[in-house]
Amino acid sequence: MKRYLLPVIAVILMVLYFLPYLSWKNKKTLHLISLKPDEINSIVIKKEGTEYEFRKENTHWKMLKPIKWKADEEKIKRLLEALRETILETPVSDKDYQKFNIKDDGNFIQVSNGQTTQTVFIGKRGARYSLIYVKPEKDKRVYLVRARFADRLPAGENDFRDRSIFKTDPARIKAVFWKEGDKTYSLVRREDGWYGGKTRGKENTKVDSKKVKEYIDRVSDIEATGFLKDDKLPENAKKIGFIIITADRETTIELYKKENDFFLFNSGQAFRITSFVKDRLFREL
Repeated sequence: MKRYLLPVIAVILMVLYFLPYLSWKNKKTLHLISLKPDEINSIVIKKEGTEYEFRKENTHWKMLKPIKWKADEEKIKRLLEALRETILETPVSDKDYQKFNIKDDGNFIQVSNGQTTQTVFIGKRGARYSLIYVKPEKDKRVYLVRARFADRLPAGENDFRDRSIFKTDPARIKAVFWKEGDKTYSLVRREDGWYGGKTRGKENTKVDSKKVKEYIDRVSDIEATGFLKDDKLPENAKKIGFIIITADRETTIELYKKENDFFLFNSGQAFRITSFVKDRLFREL
């Protein structure tokens, strides 16, 4: 009898040993959303009473609410990636939604590809701040998930706005001229390199190519450090200069100052910049 019993026990032990592995192999990973980031062309977010809406048009994202503006592409990308990476693995309840701050009129994120729309209701943080309660619209259960995607939601109406004041390919820039108070400086590209001088049209000093590259890289991608109310210059801000960038066309950006604050004005829009940004643009080489 023992001779037959031992092989049976051995088989049972082997099955028990491999069972967790087999179960893991067959377990299907459930993502918070099934749509992949590159499939999504519409996003609606409600957070703390403010609704945000973004739409992808011709490969570029635009903000439609609460302000109509070009969206920050990188922030959109990071949000969608974090959303897709979120896994549903810890269901905690299928009732008492209020307990987790899950409400029909509460915070949510909704994504769509035009055919499929997926909505996730967002609740309160878990005992660990790195976790958060969520409920997919078509699921009765509340889950505790990683809060990485929630950390990437808009922090305010200006958070996902593109901060570009001026942007172009550095190779397209042919000349830069600026004036700040009584100071002026001109930089122009010629066949044998870049030349600078204090007077436009009289650029006689050849400039080190490394210094030029660093400067042109900054000028080709000017970003605001903040936005202003209604995107207008503050009252009593004084114009103290301007910078003219010549690429495919000539662009003039005006420089304003009020007390210790600096602002750039381009295409009817005012932007806040720091003195550090200002000094990197309005400098001689």
